[in-house]
Amino acid sequence: RPIYFANTVSPNAFLGLEDYFRLEGLAYRILPVKYPESNDRFDVFPGRLDVDKMYTNLVETFRFRNLNKEGVYNDENILRMVSNYHNTFTRLANAYIRKNKQVEANIRTLQDTNNTVTPEMQAEIARMQSEAEIAKSRAIEVLEHAEQSFPYKVISPEPYLVARNGTLWQELGMIEKARESYEWAKERSLGTLGYYQAVDKPFGRKNQYIFPLQMVQQFYMQTGKQDE
Repeated sequence: RPIYFANTVSPNAFLGLEDYFRLEGLAYRILPVKYPESNDRFDVFPGRLDVDKMYTNLVETFRFRNLNKEGVYNDENILRMVSNYHNTFTRLANAYIRKNKQVEANIRTLQDTNNTVTPEMQAEIARMQSEAEIAKSRAIEVLEHAEQSFPYKVISPEPYLVARNGTLWQELGMIEKARESYEWAKERSLGTLGYYQAVDKPFGRKNQYIFPLQMVQQFYMQTGKQDE
């Protein structure tokens, strides 16, 4: 039987096995394969992803009930769990975006290194273009499913997670969706930092609220909205 660790388990309990983790939804499966360290600065978490199995589990199988209803009381345990959900969906969407970009790069390489376009090459390019489009559409579907299942405006995660979604929407070319995420992250970060400044109390997680503001600032500069 396969051995799994829930992805809510503290890293201190991983027993040094995280290089052998494969995320299949909300649990890591241990496999006799050592995965290389991720070079994605937004995905520094343990384990590699089985994107197809994650998609099946997160989008088609699991049900996230009553997390999109206003007025329902959610204690701190639920809030932490939902932040975990946000992070997991974000990792999956990010993986599909990386796949889309890699396939598109492979198409350009194929076109640049072949002067003569044969019917076989045309067929291969068409297949790759379809693969890239599927990856992009799934990234969008994953992000939208998360927003519908546990909207950040109902159960508020850390602003960094929402700003990270803004980055993904931006990479997908959906600028207004990106702006919506960034604006929420900005207001949440400024509100929290402003509160601690007003009551003159130290805030140990200050940097976790400054970083999303830096992401928002970068977005404004990239879209010609420096004044905002």
